[in-house]
Amino acid sequence: MIECTVLGPLSAKDGETPIAIGPPRHQKILAMLLLNAGQVVTVARLISALWPDRPPGTARDQVHNGVSALRRKLIQAGARGEVITTSFAGVMLSKAAVDVDLHRVNALLSAAREASDRHAASAALRRAVNQWTGPSLAGLTGSFFESMASALEERRLTALEECIEHELEIVPAQRLVAELTDVVAEYPVRESFTRQLMLALYRSGRPADASAVYRRLRRRLHDELGVEPNPSLVELETAILRLQIPMGAGPAPAVSAFGGGGAESFDLVVRV
Repeated sequence: MIECTVLGPLSAKDGETPIAIGPPRHQKILAMLLLNAGQVVTVARLISALWPDRPPGTARDQVHNGVSALRRKLIQAGARGEVITTSFAGVMLSKAAVDVDLHRVNALLSAAREASDRHAASAALRRAVNQWTGPSLAGLTGSFFESMASALEERRLTALEECIEHELEIVPAQRLVAELTDVVAEYPVRESFTRQLMLALYRSGRPADASAVYRRLRRRLHDELGVEPNPSLVELETAILRLQIPMGAGPAPAVSAFGGGGAESFDLVVRV
């Protein structure tokens, strides 16, 4: 089976042998088909993704030529059966012909939702987060691909939040401090990660450091966005100052902006 990635730079390979996808136009067509494997993508939407502003008069022919070139390359690489089919309705990449990292993420997120305990859920979520090898769809330009890359990044962050939320209850807090410190440095105004770092520090016996993390966030939100932290985060900081939270793992106030923590947090529908 051909292995393809969209959760990082677009790539395709047969075993360890890379498949040369071709020029940017072919890469974008393949990315669209991979994101919607098993579903028909209309030629009109392919054209819109490739030329969002003003498509050339030859756009339809260029799409058909690109699809034909991709079909030949995938078949030559060892893909079996009807890899890419075309019809009056549009173009479809067979889901059975390719192994796409995004599909693995979807399966792992479903497994996390259905897990019977936190250990199983966090393990599935960790595996899902580890599917990303870099920025999604890296190198593909255009408004559609930039929007999709942002949506995929949000999915990764939500899965990471959920994973750490479970891990805060089942692993020593000290093991999470370094990772959360790096994540908060990268996403300094994402309050859910700050909340988790505050808890990890507090439960590691470092309440002063936890309070300092809150103050840095508050200053940044005030100076850059002109807003105050979420009230739930303020309540957590107050509880930390008063030492009202057990040092070990256990329930703690949640930030309502966290994303709900339910199945909706993982839903990402690619509509084309």
